Amino acid sequence: MTGDPGSRVLLGAMFIFGGLVGFLLWLWPMAKRRAASAVRPGSMRVKRHRYSYEVGDVLFRLGDGSVFAGMDIHLPGRLPHIYLDSYANDRQGRPDFLLADEDVIFLENDFDRYFRAYAAQRDKKLVKRMLTPEVLRALTGAMYTFDVEIMDDHLRLIVIGAPVSAYPQMQADLQKAAKAILKEIGPRVVRHQGK
Repeated sequence: MTGDPGSRVLLGAMFIFGGLVGFLLWLWPMAKRRAASAVRPGSMRVKRHRYSYEVGDVLFRLGDGSVFAGMDIHLPGRLPHIYLDSYANDRQGRPDFLLADEDVIFLENDFDRYFRAYAAQRDKKLVKRMLTPEVLRALTGAMYTFDVEIMDDHLRLIVIGAPVSAYPQMQADLQKAAKAILKEIGPRVVRHQGK
């Protein structure tokens, strides 16, 4: 191996490239399995309505294209943008894509001990009609560790800092929380659409 320096550099580059290709070929099947298991569709029946949903680690928010882990439930009608920021998972503070501080809504009972609620000023009356004491009890009783977003025809239960697919108990908690919320919010969405 006493060849010229150029051939040694080329040989070294080929060795590194070959190792990289081998590593990627080894990694590819695992990545495909992970992507396939990361998002799982489903449906649930709550009262007389059936809701489709996706649960997983990489779900997309329409509008800004960001991703989140948790559950995305399709509602039968459209609602204004509401975000309930849980204090229990507040490692990062409030999400930065949200509304301004003047869009904070103060709700009844002890709800403000668990969540900070955001909605546009023009929607505050509607939001207060939708987030009744029954809905607030369902939210605080079932899922104080998740953020909640209602946007257009989506209800999102957002998990901060954990892969949902790795924790079956978290998936079960998401299902339980979703049913408790939909039991209260679902009929109100349908009634709101009829107006």
